[in-house]
Amino acid sequence: MKHFDDIYTEESALDYSSSNGVRSFTSLENILHNRHTNNTTHSISDLNAIQTNFHRLIHYRCRRSDKITSWLANNEDELPKITNELLQAQEPQWISIPGMYGGFSYGLIERDGKPLLITDSWVRIVGGSGQRHEITPDKVEMTARGFV
Repeated sequence: MKHFDDIYTEESALDYSSSNGVRSFTSLENILHNRHTNNTTHSISDLNAIQTNFHRLIHYRCRRSDKITSWLANNEDELPKITNELLQAQEPQWISIPGMYGGFSYGLIERDGKPLLITDSWVRIVGGSGQRHEITPDKVEMTARGFV
């Protein structure tokens, strides 16, 4: 298994916190509502890899709090399961992380015939903490930040 730093990138992320102008930001809800669903099923190995990368991202985002990392270590079974059924969900799914005062909304779409998990996360008490990530079986890429 690759080290998280080998699959994670944030270089291309658009920064919304320092913008003086108005930028377009499509909500995850709109992305899910406007996607085309066609009863595709993706391999369990791809979905498991996305799930592993998502869980690693959750740990990474929460790494600065011993209280939260302890909760994560003791509650791994409560972290989201990524399955083909998520392709049919019309609303973003949500996991609240105790101590984070926020959490992760997420949804599964298909891009170029492959599964892609999009997740938005934030900490309610930290302005500018919003981050959007796109997760594939091979990588985790931050695509926006500062939107919350």
